Amino acid sequence: MRHRLTKQAIVLLALAAAAGPAQATAPVYSARQLGADCAAEVGARTAACRSFIAHEVQELARNHYQYVCVPQDEPVEQVETLFMTYLQEHRRIAYAPAEFVLKGTLLEAFPCK
Repeated sequence: MRHRLTKQAIVLLALAAAAGPAQATAPVYSARQLGADCAAEVGARTAACRSFIAHEVQELARNHYQYVCVPQDEPVEQVETLFMTYLQEHRRIAYAPAEFVLKGTLLEAFPCK
């Protein structure tokens, strides 16, 4: 009996070690939250909005995303306006992750030809 418990304990420890350290997942930044930040007049929320958009556009360019071709000189404020319009037109996806909705915005506004 004791041998069986020891064997089960070893198996459980091996499985736990194989799983790696527990990692907390960050909450998803929804399109609705990004829209609220973008709608803020000035301050940290507006900065968060523009920073998020600039980062996502840079990531698409860096990863050579083949479906979206945002001009390099496109102002972040213009993309922000496009996002807000897209969000108003597609309210059903307001709780989707912001990066997906932003990609939908960019795909509609700047498709590669």
